[in-house]
This record gives sequence, C-alpha cells and structure tokens, in this order.
Amino acid sequence: MSRRLLVKSGGGSFSFPAVPNITLVSIANAGALLGQNFPNAVYYNGVTYFGYDNGDNGNIEVRTYTHATGVTSAATVVEAAWEKETHDPPALLMRASDHRLMVFYMKHSGTVARLKVATNPESIAAFGAATNLAASIGASDYTYPSPHQLTGLANQPIYLFFRDGNTAGTPGTEAWLTYTVSLDDGATWSTKNYVHKPTTARPYWMVRSNSLDRIDVFIGQDERQAVDNVPGAHMYFDGTTWRGTNGTPLSGASPWAFSAFTQVNDGSTGSVDPQDIVYGHDGKPMVTWRHWTNPVANRVIHSYFARWDGSTWTSYLVQTDSDEWFITDVYPTIVGWGRKLTSGTFLGGNQIYDVWRYTSSDNGLSWGKKAITSGTSDQIWYLTRVLNYGSGLRALWAEGTFTDATHFDFGILGAP
Repeated sequence: MSRRLLVKSGGGSFSFPAVPNITLVSIANAGALLGQNFPNAVYYNGVTYFGYDNGDNGNIEVRTYTHATGVTSAATVVEAAWEKETHDPPALLMRASDHRLMVFYMKHSGTVARLKVATNPESIAAFGAATNLAASIGASDYTYPSPHQLTGLANQPIYLFFRDGNTAGTPGTEAWLTYTVSLDDGATWSTKNYVHKPTTARPYWMVRSNSLDRIDVFIGQDERQAVDNVPGAHMYFDGTTWRGTNGTPLSGASPWAFSAFTQVNDGSTGSVDPQDIVYGHDGKPMVTWRHWTNPVANRVIHSYFARWDGSTWTSYLVQTDSDEWFITDVYPTIVGWGRKLTSGTFLGGNQIYDVWRYTSSDNGLSWGKKAITSGTSDQIWYLTRVLNYGSGLRALWAEGTFTDATHFDFGILGAP
C-alpha cells in the first residue's frame, strides 16, 4: 500500500519515516482535517481539492491534487491570517450548477462565519469577495461548518450545518445542532434553524448526505470525553421533514429532544463519539463511532460500526485501542480507515498512532485489518475521507507534531 505526502511543514520538527513510495510534493504547515468540518476534501473530474488552516500564519488555504500526475498544487490563500487553530480548517463544496469550489470557514467558538467562491469552474486560482454568513444566520457562536447540496430537490438547496452555543451561559456546557439553507446557489442564506438545542449538554455529531435527496445526522447525547454512558442516535432530513431511521417523522417540534431520535447505541458500556455516516448499496445508513469505555476519564477508546437492517441497528466492535475512523467503500466489501494506538496514552503528549485499513465482506460481522503506516515517531491525527473520490486518494490524515490546538506542525498525507 503506497501513500503520498501532499503537504509538509517548511520548518519545525516534522520528519517523515523512510517508507517506500512516499512523494514530497509541496511545502506548508497544514492544520487539522476535522471530521466535523466535512468535507475537508472533495473529488471532481480527476482532481481532489482539499483545505486546511496553516499552522505558521493562520491562513485558510486550499490546494489540488491531480490524480493523473500525482502533483499537488501550490497553495491558494483563501483568507490570510485567519487564526491558527486545529478546529478551523475549511469545509468545501463543489457547487453543482457551475463546478465552482465553495469554501466555508469559521473561527472556533467565535462570532465570525464566512464563505468564498472560486471565480472560475474547477479552479482555485482566485476567489471572490467573502460573504458574511453570520449577518444572515444570526447565531451567537460558530464552529464546525458542514455544507451539503441536495441536487435531487427543487432549487438544488445548499444546507450548511454548524454548531451554535449559548455564549451567555456557562462556557462549554451547551452546543446546539444548527443549520442554514440557501436556495440560490449561496447568494443568500436563511436565519438559523435549530435541530437539537439541549440546555445542559454539549453533544458532538456528524452530518453527511447522499448529495441527492437526504441528509443524515449521527449524534451523541452529551460530551463524549467528559460524561460516562453517552448514548448515540440517528435521524435524517429529506428536504421537508426530519425523520427517525425508519422514516417516521420525529415526534414533537423543532428543536427536538434527544429522545425523538432513533437510538443506535444505548451507551451502557461507554460513551458514543460519532465519526461517520455512509449508505449501503441498498441506501440504508451505516455509522461509525469512537466508543469511550467507562470510565471515560481513563481514555480507553475502541472503534465501533453499526448498520440499519430496515428495522433495527446492529453494532459491531471493529478495533480496540483505536480512534477516528470512517468508511470509504461499502459494496461489495466495506472498507474503512482508522488509527490505532501504538504507544503512549490517549490524548497525552507521547501518543503514537498508526493508520489502519479495515475490510469486511459480511456486512460488518467480521473485519480484516492491515497497518498502512508503521514505525513512525511522528504523531498521526485527524483522519478524513475524500468525498466522491475517484481513482487514487481515499483517505487523508495529518502527521507531525501536536502541542495544542494553536501549536502544531503537520504534513497532510494521503493513501489510495
């Protein structure tokens, strides 16, 4: 299995292990690739577009990787000196009407949210003026942009999901699943819509779509690394109605209580930390999560998978002592990517992970496993998948050194 180094730091302590088939193609200190800020990378017409926060200067930057040549472009600065923060990488959308790249970016738990659109189709050479999204949305706090366009619906609406929070309340105690919608290709945006607005909880979630006619959400009930026994639940939106997994409209009214969603895992053995949502060849959803075993303070995390069979969710353990995992292929074989702890402790300064590839040919009942990296002394963080990937890159991750959210020295690597 070969892998490619797409972006590497120009200074600092980053070093890459001597592994065959690695190609250094460009230089930059790239920030995180957060699963919440999805997608960080999109594929279209032979090219993967990806974005990051530059750890040297806080620039929001995008690059392209051309699959036929294996060449990564120079960086285009979308917004200079934004903020050095691993929570701030942009989320990308290739607009269906004209194939111009849309770049959404927010400051972590800040009051600023912006959008820039490329001036030419299939090009990152230049971007237009920034749209101040916050002025239209009217939220109090912005984090984790996740844009989705449903091309099978009238007006091909673009939905932008993000986290809002109660900045007037106790810091860090409230996080609200929120979205805005544009019916005119991103020219104007609606005011905020709350899907879930707890008053004493700080949940995490993942938002994914089939890019045609539905958007799915996988959500935990509270903060996964701070609370034991956090259950996970699922629901989806068809452009008109929010529904439980079986298609029944959610009971009650927006914003819905957690109890209105369809339970995936009851949290009896640990806390659910959502990671990904994909669809089987039959259109039914599958989800992945990090399972923080009780007590969560011990930082023992396993990777889990669950699939909906039409009437119930069935869960399977995929990998022990692991973290951050997602699925890239579902038929005929399920293919997933994750990272496994090699040494050190979770979330400690000396933790070392390797990237692993998982495969299942029996709908998740059993899994084959293969290490993609090994022997590195660098830290591996922030795996993500390439949306609508073509031949070539399936998985991206950050590798280098991490001190804290504002001090990091990463390269971005990719594997086919």
